[in-house]
Amino acid sequence: MHTPFGTYAWALSRGGKLTQAERLRQIYQGVCAKIAAKFMRGTTLRLPELRDVLPPDTALCQAALAMCQSASSTALVNHAYRGYLFAKLLDPLRTDYDEEALFTSFLLHDLGLTERYRSTLRRIAHAIGFEGGLTIVLVPLFAWWLDVSWWEALV
Repeated sequence: MHTPFGTYAWALSRGGKLTQAERLRQIYQGVCAKIAAKFMRGTTLRLPELRDVLPPDTALCQAALAMCQSASSTALVNHAYRGYLFAKLLDPLRTDYDEEALFTSFLLHDLGLTERYRSTLRRIAHAIGFEGGLTIVLVPLFAWWLDVSWWEALV
């Protein structure tokens, strides 16, 4: 017997837990409503169907999803899905990107916020690497742009 989604009987039978497909459908509907409210005032909104924006079902995407789900809260996983859906829905005609890379980057971009991947040593290494890389790239650029020495551009 099929119990309609969201009813009291459904909540009792499932303990209120959504399947992955139900969760994705709910996030999709929320993203569509947000886009409609924010960007499409006074126009006819024609967004793709959910089946047209589903993430790729590849081994890499499944591994990234498993990693994200094992380290992150449900809220953070849903955040990744929302970001992916916003990207797909805001430019539905664009196809010149790797969907697998898009989905996995949304799943993995906030892992540094989780307990498992947030050690002090890792955060220090990330800060030094990021700031050092930024300095190595930008100081020569600004020195050239401003026609000054590297030291003047740094200081």
